[in-house]
Amino acid sequence: MMRYLLPIRFAAFLLLFIAAASSAATVTLQPLSDNSLYQGGIAADPTATFEDNSCGGGPYLFAGFAGVAPRSFIRRALVEFDIAGNIPAGSTIDSVTLTLNANLTPDTLNRNMDLHPVSQDWGEGTLDCGLNGGGQGMEANPGDATWLDAKFQSVAWASAGGDFGASSATASVAPLGNAVWDSTSNPALLVDVQSWLDTPAGNEGWLVAGDETQDTTIRRFY
Repeated sequence: MMRYLLPIRFAAFLLLFIAAASSAATVTLQPLSDNSLYQGGIAADPTATFEDNSCGGGPYLFAGFAGVAPRSFIRRALVEFDIAGNIPAGSTIDSVTLTLNANLTPDTLNRNMDLHPVSQDWGEGTLDCGLNGGGQGMEANPGDATWLDAKFQSVAWASAGGDFGASSATASVAPLGNAVWDSTSNPALLVDVQSWLDTPAGNEGWLVAGDETQDTTIRRFY
């Protein structure tokens, strides 16, 4: 059987162990698309709102709760990989590991973070808000994913904050360093990635959601 090890690098690193024909291969990919969704504003300006902001061309992804209750400052990350374009059709995926590297947070505790399969096509765009740290994003261009729109000014999310299914994986994420979700602990990851290989049109990637019940749980992934 052919065995593929597929690490995908960016803010995300995805490792797949795949059975196909009769030899072994290693494939390295970068994400097809990635972006962050921004809810709410900033404590210094209660009238500010970032819900039409985006940052698909920047170096960072954000997930977690960035504010202090009762103000809502949720951030969610979107990431999609081109599975079918790099793995032979008919292959069977045996294991999946996704790693994100957290490089900035005000938090000091480990927090649970979830991966949810996204059910709506969304836009990445070219906005790069990295120079201001990325946590607020920038005013979206048409077609960019935002908190309210899968594609700004053309396709709204059915529910603000993204359209997604039940959690496929949960990981305890430290304040800094690698966050790792694997199919040994979360077998639904196999279901997601196998379905994206078998039915590429259904691949809209994952939404990364942090702890949205506690203050300042946000993680910035580089």
